[in-house]
This record gives sequence, C-alpha cells and structure tokens, in this order.
Amino acid sequence: MPIVGGVIVQCFTMVFVAGIQIVGPLLAIRKNQFIVMLSLAFGLGVAMEPHVISGGGLASFHGKNLDFQYGLWPGKMVCKTAFTSTTVVSPSSCLVGAVTTSSTDETDCSALGGTWTAEVTTSAEDWTCVNNNGRCCADWDKGLKGLRTATVVIFRTPYGIAVIIACILHNILPSETDDDDFATKGPSAETAAA
Repeated sequence: MPIVGGVIVQCFTMVFVAGIQIVGPLLAIRKNQFIVMLSLAFGLGVAMEPHVISGGGLASFHGKNLDFQYGLWPGKMVCKTAFTSTTVVSPSSCLVGAVTTSSTDETDCSALGGTWTAEVTTSAEDWTCVNNNGRCCADWDKGLKGLRTATVVIFRTPYGIAVIIACILHNILPSETDDDDFATKGPSAETAAA
C-alpha cells in the first residue's frame, strides 16, 4: 500500500507540475492570474465542501434526505408529489361515566357501557423527508431530475466548476491594453531611449 500511495502521489503531482508549466507563461497577464486564482478557489472549495452544491455532502446515512432539502438545487424542486403521512390528531377514547380511557376497540368500550370515540387522523404530503432514508418523493419530474443530476455532478466536480468559472471570467473580463503593460512592467526600451 505505501508503494501504491507513493506512485499515486507522484502521478498527481506530475500532472499538477505539467499544468503549472503550461499555465506559467500565461500568468504574466493580470487577467489570466485572476482567472486562474478564482478557478482554483472554486475548484478547491467544492472539493473541500461538497455540501455547498449537493446538500448530502459526504453523509452516507442521511445524505439523500439532506440532498432533498438543501444544496444548489434541492431535490424537492424536481419532485411532483411527495409521500403522504398520516398524523393522529386525537386518539380513540372510551368515556365511561366521568372517566375517559384510551381504547382501540369499540366492542370493549360498549361492553363497559361507555361511549366510544374513533381516532381522528389527517393526511398530508410530507415534504420534510425526515428519517425516510432517501425515500422522499413519490413522483419525480423525470426530465428535470435528469437535468438536476447532471448539473449537480458538473458543479460538484472540482474540474467541472473550475472550467465553467474560467470560461465565464474569460468572456466577461476585458483584455489588457498596451497601457496596462506599461503600468506593470515599466517603460519599454524604445520609450526609455526617447
């Protein structure tokens, strides 16, 4: 295992160094420095804190429940129908004289000579998804669920988010002019001679 670990570390560090060699000459321009800085920040940020994009993060047991409620695009936003849960508003009871007893059987209550009251329940869709182990939605919007899954996978992958951030910044940031080069590098040989 130590040998395999060493080889893996060497492999990834070689890829990192090769990437720095490719990007290195481009970093002379401030625009490129800013793009690389933000791309690395978002990529490493998503790698360290994946729950920002996907609510479950690294949780295994309650991860699906959290993913249904939280994150960049919560699962409940692509759910058409949640499972229904039944809640007891008032339990069944048996009134014998002035004493109320809890009874689940009407025949027992009538044998005692009491008045039996059935339990009152209410049913509603449960959008909380608490302790359901990921069984949160009865009917998904299949198209939106597929789009959500693809979006979450792309944004949750450090390489995916970094490339998206780099492309957006490259397109919205203005290019530098020769005047900008004068401010950062100083006067050229032609200007100094004049």
